[in-house]
Amino acid sequence: MEPSVALSEQAFDEIGESFEKSSKGFVDFLMLNKRGYPLIVLEAKAENKEPLVGKEQSRRYACSLDSRFVILSNGNIHYFWDLDRGNPSIITFFPTPA
Repeated sequence: MEPSVALSEQAFDEIGESFEKSSKGFVDFLMLNKRGYPLIVLEAKAENKEPLVGKEQSRRYACSLDSRFVILSNGNIHYFWDLDRGNPSIITFFPTPA
């Protein structure tokens, strides 16, 4: 989770309850494959937000990490996005590495 991010206790307290309002962007969750390489970037939004609002943000994260796959979620609605194959589509279960 959140590679290359070092938060002091003071910085964590300053962010407060809303991590989305942090001035520094970071990957919410990064799933690695068995070899330790980025497999899926998961962009988590607040429950009251449409997950697709994080589409371009997550694309930048995924491209910078050489990750082909993205999951966009607000905890209730989940989209899976294969960057090589088009637009995100709603999923009802999370994909497996296979």
